[in-house]
Amino acid sequence: MEVGDIKTKRIIELIERKQQNQISYEEYYKSIIDLGFLYSYETFFMTDATYKSLISNGRINMFPQDIHSLMNKYYEAISKRIYDNNQIVDNISLQYYNYYHPFSMLYANENLNNEVVSDRRFGVVGSGEFSKETIGRFNRFFKNEEIKKIYLSIDFYSNTINLRNRINLYSQRIKEVNEERNKISNSIRIYLKELNSK
Repeated sequence: MEVGDIKTKRIIELIERKQQNQISYEEYYKSIIDLGFLYSYETFFMTDATYKSLISNGRINMFPQDIHSLMNKYYEAISKRIYDNNQIVDNISLQYYNYYHPFSMLYANENLNNEVVSDRRFGVVGSGEFSKETIGRFNRFFKNEEIKKIYLSIDFYSNTINLRNRINLYSQRIKEVNEERNKISNSIRIYLKELNSK
């Protein structure tokens, strides 16, 4: 998420520089190539197997009510919000790459072929540079008139801003998850210490 935030900020600044004619189209698209894939859209999925087990065997009732309430909030309300946010982030990201930033798909494909940039999504371990053929393919891609229209459009700009906003909102959701999980962990630790001291 941090890399996604940094790279989307850079590309927004780049688009704005091009809109103000501060750089040529060639400088513009070569900078886009250098940025590569902006955001990997790897979303966070919570596991609730232990919680469900505690409920099914009734052991959740062995915890004090305040811990029980924290668990319910975390695994019921918060997990639902995370699941919903995951879907929003995934949908916005996939739509962005397919319709507004199609170079990303070419970049990912060529990375599979060249294994340049580490990419967990595809099990690629980075090890070098893109071939001359790939660099030529990237340049030809951006020189295509239809592609040029996409990258000079307001849609590319506005949807990049939308992606960055969504990445940042998602970061906030993940921080909330961590805070709530820490509350549960700390409460359980304190409770166990109290039990052990008796």
